[in-house]
Amino acid sequence: VRRAVLAGDWYLDDNPDALAYYNRVLRCPDHDAERTDVFSYAQNVYFSLDPARVPEDAVLQGRKYWDQAWVPRPADTVILGEAAGGSNHVMAHFWALGLAPPGDGVALRHDQRFSAVYADGHAAAAALGDTFDTDTGLDRWHPGE
Repeated sequence: VRRAVLAGDWYLDDNPDALAYYNRVLRCPDHDAERTDVFSYAQNVYFSLDPARVPEDAVLQGRKYWDQAWVPRPADTVILGEAAGGSNHVMAHFWALGLAPPGDGVALRHDQRFSAVYADGHAAAAALGDTFDTDTGLDRWHPGE
C-alpha cells in the first residue's frame, strides 16, 4: 500500500527518491528539522495565480505575470522567498492592499533575513524592509512596480 505525504498543498509519493529530493531541495536546513510536511520556500503569488483568482484592482492593474520574461526589472523582483507555515506561496499582493501585514507568510530564519530568489535567477539574503516598505512605496514583490 502506497501512501502520500502532504507537503504544503502538494502530495508527494512516499518513496525514498521523492522524499530525498523534497528534503534536499525544497527544505531550508534551518527550518524545523522534524517537520517534513511543510515547504521551506514559497512562490510569490503574483507568479502563480490564474486570472480567475486575481481581482482586477489598483495594485495588479490587470496584469498577470506567469512568465518571468514579462517582468520589467527581474533583478529586483522576488519570485521565491522562505515560507512561514505550510503554504507554498506568499500572498504579497495582500500586503499592498492592506489585507495582511507586510511580511505575512515570509519566514525570517537568518538574522531577521530570508533567502530570496529573484526573477533573473540570482539568490540573496534579504531583510523584509529591503523588499517591501509601505512608508516608501517599495514593493519588490510586485513584478510591475
